[in-house]
Amino acid sequence: MEFTHCHQVFELPKKSLYITEYQLFHGWCWHCNYPVQANLPDDPPSGQLDPRRLSHIVVLFCQYPLSICKIKRPFMDQYGTHFSI
Repeated sequence: MEFTHCHQVFELPKKSLYITEYQLFHGWCWHCNYPVQANLPDDPPSGQLDPRRLSHIVVLFCQYPLSICKIKRPFMDQYGTHFSI
């Protein structure tokens, strides 16, 4: 039997968004009655978006001249979230 046909179907992978929330609690020390507050880990991102999402926005903004408003919509559709500028 001879191979005569090949059929390929390409699908976009389902996009998922991972959110890391840092909750910093504060209160009073029971021993010294002094206010205390938790600290962030040593290396949390400084902004709202990770470098991959930020670079995605930059490409859409610079290479495909889309306004920020037009970029926000696909993020809502693909990832189910919004971001603020």
